[in-house]
Amino acid sequence: MANYAKSTIEYITEDFPTNDGEKDIKKDELVATPSSTSTHTATAKGISLYAVGSVLVWMVLNITLQFYNKYLFSVENFKFPVLIIMCGTTATFLGTASLVYIFKLSELNSKELQNQWRMIFFLAILHGVGAASENISIVHISISLNQVIKATGPAFTLVLSRIFEGKHYSLALVLSTIVVVFGAVLTVFRNPEFNFFGFITAAISTLMSACQSIVIGKLLMNPKLNATSIALASALPSVATILPVFVYSEMEDLIEHGNANGVGKIVTTVTIISIIAFFYNLSHLWLIKYTSAHLSMLIGNCKVVILVFLSMLVFHTAFLPINLVGMVLAVIGFIVYSYFKYRENQHQHQHQQYEKLDISSDIELTLVPEKIVKGDSILVTEDYSSERDEESVNTNREKLKSPEKKDHKIVPKKVVYHKD
Repeated sequence: MANYAKSTIEYITEDFPTNDGEKDIKKDELVATPSSTSTHTATAKGISLYAVGSVLVWMVLNITLQFYNKYLFSVENFKFPVLIIMCGTTATFLGTASLVYIFKLSELNSKELQNQWRMIFFLAILHGVGAASENISIVHISISLNQVIKATGPAFTLVLSRIFEGKHYSLALVLSTIVVVFGAVLTVFRNPEFNFFGFITAAISTLMSACQSIVIGKLLMNPKLNATSIALASALPSVATILPVFVYSEMEDLIEHGNANGVGKIVTTVTIISIIAFFYNLSHLWLIKYTSAHLSMLIGNCKVVILVFLSMLVFHTAFLPINLVGMVLAVIGFIVYSYFKYRENQHQHQHQQYEKLDISSDIELTLVPEKIVKGDSILVTEDYSSERDEESVNTNREKLKSPEKKDHKIVPKKVVYHKD
């Protein structure tokens, strides 16, 4: 027989008949039934399959987009990074619009978006400048070097959030960030692939990404907004932001390229990159939907590590020994930072859930993860009869805003036993 260990305690509300056949809750009485458990387990497995699928699709499309851009710049001599970003951002608009208006998979609160138009427009500028800068940097430096510089993003985030939000960070996050920055410095030191303009544009892109994360975080604090609606509202303004840059820096060269190679080739190239960007942006939204914002960030960090080493293999990037040491340090620091950041986010999320429930300290409370409650766990309730416990139950009934019904009562304590 399997061993079970007590893991968590939570308040629950359940309906019970109040007539003569009222059900008494006995100590150690099983609440979960095999049929309900198997149903939830099947549902959880279905969701996990979607999550794994969304991660794989997003990862493949992201890497494909990066490598195809580099191929266009280096092999095809199609050096129009701003045009490519404009096409990709337009594809973002089409993708999010299809989710909202065609597939009805997301809601759009137009009134709330109008109220937040200043932050939406600021976000559009940050995205346009950041994305264009990253693509421009790839024209002048390798993907590996670009991604190592991008890995210093946590440093920008720590500084900016400390200045503008007054946030404090753990020693582990600060030290891992220092390791990343030190590794990035060694990576670019006397690097044969180093180009000053490419380095500056990559740094600008990293700074813009850090600012974007702060702005998006503030927007998502509004319960009336979601990631899809924000992406939809900011896409076209972002295109408008970088359109003058395209006209000034690339328009004339694009016309000459079209005369030399044919307009059809340009149209084909732009169409391919737009299709990839379209599905990539959709996959990013699905990634967040079937995982979480925190987990998707961690997956994105893993993608950076994969891109660094893949680009070295594919493009045979030249590095000095000191650059390789720096790259390894930066990657290790980045992984450590991602781990501690993820743990911190999970802890903050759990703390927020405690604050929402605001349970009296008379009875111990621990949140029960859904995957445990609805998975292979055995749920056991324990009855309490003392006046203190009964008083706590009555007090917390109001706190939980549970409807006062004769056929509705609160089970004061629910203990979850799971397999060791």
